[in-house]
Amino acid sequence: MTTEEALGEFLVEQKVANKSDTREDWYGGFWFFTTILGVKIPVFPRFGFRRGLPAHDTHHMLNGYRTHWIGECETAAWELASGGCGHHLAYWIDRLLFLAIALLTAPAQTLRAWKRGWGQRNLYRLEPDRLLAMDIDEVRRYVAREAPSGSLSD
Repeated sequence: MTTEEALGEFLVEQKVANKSDTREDWYGGFWFFTTILGVKIPVFPRFGFRRGLPAHDTHHMLNGYRTHWIGECETAAWELASGGCGHHLAYWIDRLLFLAIALLTAPAQTLRAWKRGWGQRNLYRLEPDRLLAMDIDEVRRYVAREAPSGSLSD
């Protein structure tokens, strides 16, 4: 199964996407949305985030972190501990802000996610198209630092 296929299933399970949605549906558009009482409301512009979204969403999926407030806190801690955000400046700013808030609002989950990320590596350094085309088991090995020498490079 490719990462894109696995990610599609995860996004549907998390109610972030519909089963018929394509990658363009997931990552197109100018706004991030949240749903309140069944109504989708724009909450944050995607400017500066689009290129890193496949990696970020894959981090949620691989770690089992849901796409709600606590899951974002856990993902922020894990991403920073597992190597940071590469050349994605918007993610560096966002993740550091989330980490600060997370330590105040969900300290146990945040510290647990940080410890989990320490010693692993994240996917921000991979090209999005390449990441989504990769076999999900290969991606899991890469994150766990178990990839055979020469199979993937940062």
